[in-house]
Amino acid sequence: MTRFTRRIQMAWIVVLAVCLVGMGQAFSFEVYQVALLGIVFFGLTQISVSNVPPDESPRGFWKYNAVFLAVLIVIVAFSIWLAPILTDLGR
Repeated sequence: MTRFTRRIQMAWIVVLAVCLVGMGQAFSFEVYQVALLGIVFFGLTQISVSNVPPDESPRGFWKYNAVFLAVLIVIVAFSIWLAPILTDLGR
């Protein structure tokens, strides 16, 4: 039983929490921008990271993560392609 996947999943959650705090602060606009990019990136990749079984080996983690990220990229790309078409239908 490996702890690699559990550590990665916990690190992802901690980074998301730090980004959330960075977005909530009102002192630096640069910190806000970096935190916003972090929320977008780590939020989207959290979908794939959280779907990997916690007892998976490091090799299995990267394999599962690659598959989930490929599916996520296809879904996001399809959504971006479909949005203008649906907008034109509503006009």
